[in-house]
Amino acid sequence: MGFQFQHREFIWMAGGIVLLLLLFIFLLRWKKKVNKRIGDPTLVKSLIGTYSNKKFVLKLVFLIIAFGLGVVAVMNLRRPAADETSQRKGIDVVIALDVSKSMLAQDLPPSRLERAKQFINKLMVAMPDDRIGLVVFAGRAYLQMPLTTDYGAAQLYISSAGPETVPLQGTVISEALHQSSNAFNTTERRFKTVVLISDGEDHDPETHIIPITLQAAAGKRPRVEIFGEDYPTPDGTCVRDYIHVIDLARAHIQALEALSEGSRIYNLGCGGAGYSVNEVVETARRVTGREIPTHVGPRRAGDPATLVASSDRIKTELGWQPQFQDLGLIIESAWRWMQNHPDGYDH
Repeated sequence: MGFQFQHREFIWMAGGIVLLLLLFIFLLRWKKKVNKRIGDPTLVKSLIGTYSNKKFVLKLVFLIIAFGLGVVAVMNLRRPAADETSQRKGIDVVIALDVSKSMLAQDLPPSRLERAKQFINKLMVAMPDDRIGLVVFAGRAYLQMPLTTDYGAAQLYISSAGPETVPLQGTVISEALHQSSNAFNTTERRFKTVVLISDGEDHDPETHIIPITLQAAAGKRPRVEIFGEDYPTPDGTCVRDYIHVIDLARAHIQALEALSEGSRIYNLGCGGAGYSVNEVVETARRVTGREIPTHVGPRRAGDPATLVASSDRIKTELGWQPQFQDLGLIIESAWRWMQNHPDGYDH
């Protein structure tokens, strides 16, 4: 079987050979012009008596050969195995590691982040034939280390990962998964695994209505801003749907179990027609037993009146059903968590 390049996308680098030839031609013409300006052939010959055209051309040849071999090395010329698909032992594993500040919490000593790093190191020991890559994420996601078999370098990247790696706080899991997917060889459909390590969402600043409302109930913000009350909804405020964290976790588990059958996209919601912003505030008042001040301001540009997800596909294909559809249960769980963690994940 013939040889083939593993990374054909770098073929454009071969254009550097043409550039070298053009520079060589330009240099020859420039030398001829300089010689003509001097005028006296005897003087020119005496000035460049030790110069050798053959050596100059030979240097160019060696330079082109070296550059060409470098391009071949980058493109990785190889002879593929005849039954590579059946004999391949290793897989490509991309670790998506949450490095938000909440991962510094010490409920899992020495901290969630250090415990995650320990797990990754143990994972590398257990997969000697695999390539590993690293994506770090918080409010943004970045490819920290491309796929490699150099586990020594991988350990250095992993040990240096921390909140300072990503300046924007938050938990953008979707972007982390997107970056992880882009790290793989797109020509292969198999032998790919993403390991996502996160402690969940932690927004800084907070943008979701339920935690914002509960922060107002806890006295951590003066009021709840309601952006518009003139929408075509029953009470004039925007309608959204919500999901309990346990139902969300169950959906992820069922989706992971079905991943071997191929990737799919599911929408998740608590079902029904959704709840308005005013309903969220009123329910939070009932659950917390506290007054929650509100202030009605103008609409925000781009806010739709109603935005409710359909969970029909995951219900049909995976049999998932939300167990905590009631808004009161969702807010009660969130309020209980906030009371147990008044300063959030950082403490």
